Formats: sequence, structure tokens, C-alpha cells
Amino acid sequence: MELLLTKPVEPLINVQIRHLGGALAEPGVGAGASGAVAEPYLLGLLGLGLPHAADATRAKQAEAVADLEAYISGRKPYTLLSPGDTAAKSFSSSALARLREIKRARDPHNVFRELPGARIDRFPAGHGPSAPPGRRGPHRTRVTDVAASTVKGTPTQEGLAQ
Repeated sequence: MELLLTKPVEPLINVQIRHLGGALAEPGVGAGASGAVAEPYLLGLLGLGLPHAADATRAKQAEAVADLEAYISGRKPYTLLSPGDTAAKSFSSSALARLREIKRARDPHNVFRELPGARIDRFPAGHGPSAPPGRRGPHRTRVTDVAASTVKGTPTQEGLAQ
């Protein structure tokens, strides 16, 4: 925490360190496609993604992650991937291959859409961003932008807390 508190966090509107562990850390059948989460903490950096603030938000997120690089594992929950991240940040190569095969077999018309930029598979022809209007889905401005990453070790062991 000391590293997070020594500099102003603006334009971020929220900085969180969430404790993980528990059922997330237990390997087994119910661990999901990404498997057990060995890292005990999740760092979340929330800021505005509106046009007038998005660049400053992403710069501050990148700065905070760079400052904490020694403590960041680089693994991210799939639902918290940022623009530019790939699904490989969330899944092993074997899990990603399995998810791609399931996606192709069970959703050939791309009814279930993935996160932009972190798609498990490519859009079939005639769907996705290059599809005719009406088949693309809504386009919205991102109101918030979240950068998240799992954190190795415990705060006291790794110097994140006093």
C-alpha cells in the first residue's frame, strides 16, 4: 500500500486491493476454465473512460502497474481484461484452445460475444465489427476503464503494506 499511497492517484477514482483465496484458490473440477487462482490479491484501478479523461486514466493505470511490477503476476480475471489485453492473460494455452473449440462448436453464429480485443475466437463472416449495421450490436463509449491484475504474495511479505 505504501507504493500506492506515495503518489496522487488522480485521475483514478478508485484503487482497490481485494483479497482472493478461499474457493478461488482451490484446484479441482469446479475451478473453471482459468483454474485455481494462486495469487492472494487482486489490484483494481478504476478511472473514467470518457473521451476527455481516457488517455490520462490509462496513463495513470500503466504508471501504477509499472511501479508495482515486482508484485504483479500479470494474470487477470477474464472479466477484468482491459482494452488491448488478450484472453491469454486469463487462460493457459491448453484452456484457451479448449475454449476456442467449444466456441466454434456451440456458438457458430456468435450469439455470445466476448470482450473486445480479448475474444476467444474470431467473429464468423458477416458478424462482428465489420458486419452490416444491425448485426454489430450497440456501440457505446466506455464510461469507466478498469486495469486489474493479480498480486503475488501477501501485502506484508511483499512490502505492499506497512
